[in-house]
Amino acid sequence: MEWILIIAILFGLAFGVYKLAEHKNRSAGGWLILAVIFNPILIIIILALMPKLSKRSTGDENFKIKKRKKRR
Repeated sequence: MEWILIIAILFGLAFGVYKLAEHKNRSAGGWLILAVIFNPILIIIILALMPKLSKRSTGDENFKIKKRKKRR
């Protein structure tokens, strides 16, 4: 019975890591994997101390597909 509580707490902490990384414009999936491998509480502390990235520095604009104009 205790295992169910421990697993529920770990899932909650992992969800917290995911949402915090998403809020800080960091790679949420990567930080979630780190939280699973290492201690989720440690990862939350590390993420909380890191500055928030701007949308520009995440590299999202590199993956936008530019529309080409049709030639006549």
